[in-house]
Amino acid sequence: MASIQTGWLLLLCLGHISAIQLDHEQLLNRVHIHHSRELTDSAAMTGSAAVESPQIQWGTNESHIEVQLIYPTTGWMALGLTPNGGMDQSDVLFGYLDDKTGKLVVQDRFNNYKPGSPVDLTLDEQQDWTAVSGSQNATHTTIRAVRALRTCDFVDRPFVHGFMKVIFSYHSSDPASETGPILKHTQRGSGLINFLERGASLVPKEPIVAHLNFTMDDFRVPGQKTSEFHCRLLRVPKYDRKMHAVLQTPVVDPRAIDLLHHIVIMGCKSGIQIANASVANGDPFACGPEDYTNVMAECYEVAAIWAVGGKDTNYPANAGFPVTPEMEGRYYMLQVHYNNPQRKRPLDSSGISFSLTDQLRDQDVGTMMMGSTNLNELFLIPPGVDQFTMRAQCSDLCTDTIPVEGVYIFSGLSHMHTRGRIGVARHFRGDEELPPLMNNRNFDFNYQTATDISPPRKFLPGDRIVIECTYSTADDTEIISGGEGTMNEMCLAFFDYYPKTNLSSCVSYYMPSGLINAVRYPPAKLIEAGVVAQPGETLLEAVDNRGMSLPLYYDIIAHAKRTSWTSSAVRRLEDYYSSKSYVAFCDMSGGTPLFTLQDKPRFVEPFQDTSDYQCVHVWNNASTATESTVTAAASTLSPDIIATTFKATLATVATTFQATLATVASAATERATIGVDPLLTTTTAQKNVTTGSEATTAGVNATAGGSTDPTVSVQTTPVVIGQSSTTAVAVNATETGAAVAVGLSVFVAVVSALVLASY
Repeated sequence: MASIQTGWLLLLCLGHISAIQLDHEQLLNRVHIHHSRELTDSAAMTGSAAVESPQIQWGTNESHIEVQLIYPTTGWMALGLTPNGGMDQSDVLFGYLDDKTGKLVVQDRFNNYKPGSPVDLTLDEQQDWTAVSGSQNATHTTIRAVRALRTCDFVDRPFVHGFMKVIFSYHSSDPASETGPILKHTQRGSGLINFLERGASLVPKEPIVAHLNFTMDDFRVPGQKTSEFHCRLLRVPKYDRKMHAVLQTPVVDPRAIDLLHHIVIMGCKSGIQIANASVANGDPFACGPEDYTNVMAECYEVAAIWAVGGKDTNYPANAGFPVTPEMEGRYYMLQVHYNNPQRKRPLDSSGISFSLTDQLRDQDVGTMMMGSTNLNELFLIPPGVDQFTMRAQCSDLCTDTIPVEGVYIFSGLSHMHTRGRIGVARHFRGDEELPPLMNNRNFDFNYQTATDISPPRKFLPGDRIVIECTYSTADDTEIISGGEGTMNEMCLAFFDYYPKTNLSSCVSYYMPSGLINAVRYPPAKLIEAGVVAQPGETLLEAVDNRGMSLPLYYDIIAHAKRTSWTSSAVRRLEDYYSSKSYVAFCDMSGGTPLFTLQDKPRFVEPFQDTSDYQCVHVWNNASTATESTVTAAASTLSPDIIATTFKATLATVATTFQATLATVASAATERATIGVDPLLTTTTAQKNVTTGSEATTAGVNATAGGSTDPTVSVQTTPVVIGQSSTTAVAVNATETGAAVAVGLSVFVAVVSALVLASY
């Protein structure tokens, strides 16, 4: 068995590679239970061999990530990045300390999983993980390794912003050899990790002098429904001085842990009148969509939220949630959503606790809700679709109400249900799109936790936020509607910011006209139902302006359920949620909410996530695992010659491809048709093709010489080659498929010929 001294010697030999501080750590639950919280955070990690669950520590810089795995085994250990939470197509860091030789083995592997077959952890041809150190005692193995965030290896998965799905496994024995078969794991698990979150958690330094708790009190869950909402009104006690809450902690009762979906704390308007004495005294009451009361209407200022998989919320060092003497007696509403398919009846005392300090910080924290408030069939997702994206607007008409100096957003949380896959918060200032506030490419219903926005993003009056929610209904056969139930869907986001303002919600409500048009509901049936258009008004505008009867609403939804969801029908529905008029809701805490702002969103292109996947190749003239793949002719070329040749090649390709696209666009334009929408009073041009004004080709950057960044582990004398990009036309595939195919064939042939000629 390898000794701790062996690992120390390895650290000596390889220490020059390691220069990244490991400022994050997390425990991994070693027991795998499907759809449960397999991965939990630890507020205090010892890092000692006494820890029984696997532990991961990591740190990053601009280009690399360094991880340290501490597993309770003396055999092999693995950590994988997975696209869907399973073993298939996972990118795996695999390693062990050889008991016979004391050698540290660190390997880059790829998993091609086939049901019913043994696990196939294939050695990657391009080995991108580099060993830093390793050690082992009688019970535990520690392995430290470093890798580029983006390796440009097509079987590697880049480390991206937001939460990434991970799997882990280990065995008590080493493999027989470095290339031999691997015994099946004895322990495994999965979860989510945000590898690129900001530095170590902002643990409060101020003394905690009190706790403000909003919890249930041995509440018996009725178990009468599969989805239950129960609320409780609680008053703020008397405080003789202002204090700041510097930490939010979820209080999760283990008796009801399997039922909890989310917990929300909402402030109520001052002077709220509570007619029901038991409710006013803090007794729980039903508060689901079918139980709407004036209490729910008067309590809407979000103060805290927790959802399945969430963790503690630490505020920035300069800000805290204000608790003042003036708040004495103010009602806050605790809402708990129980997802209860088995209709269990446990006792529950879950909620949220605020840790208070009397050492005040500079800024008061507020929370703002954004997204869609359509908890009905106007929020509709078609079945059998791999990806369907909805957009909800935080209108610039609302954000005009914030102070002229703006606010700073420091945390965000996406909220969808089981079909949610991607959550993005896009930030616009005038016509300019800034980097997204959130870009969660791996949303998981079971792990909904806030994303740190660091440094805090300045949010100015007139800025817009577009919340994009992408869903998968590939396994559904019926339409999915909006609603608070787990089997329905939502599209919401919650942002913490400072300094606090009166704007507590900036949300949108979809108008019915867009859905009527998207599902091609017959205009004659609108007229039969009594819809009358005023002079200069369309039938759709009449529905939006004056509403419709319930029988008509139900008939439109029934028509939507009978719709054949072709690709064009799906696209019409996506357009409805992207570019049609909506009502902007600007909820002002402590003031009169603005409900009647009609807004039409500006057109924006679909979000293109490229920043985390751009590759920068690092070529090494010294001995590497990939050196043998370079041809003899290429290896004799200097970096300058390679860069110049490649630049000329790309220029020729761009010119040829631009000419090909022009031909395709010309052919497509001839096929453009003009259609008349029977629901509109004007003729609408339905263009089959949208052409870009120009094709843009990225230049090629060649850099010779060694790296000057002491914290980056790179090889010497790299040549950095930038990726080229071309802006092409979008062509209606059904009209011009043959032309596109010819164009692409020409493009591929030209690229192949020119690249071969270059070398």
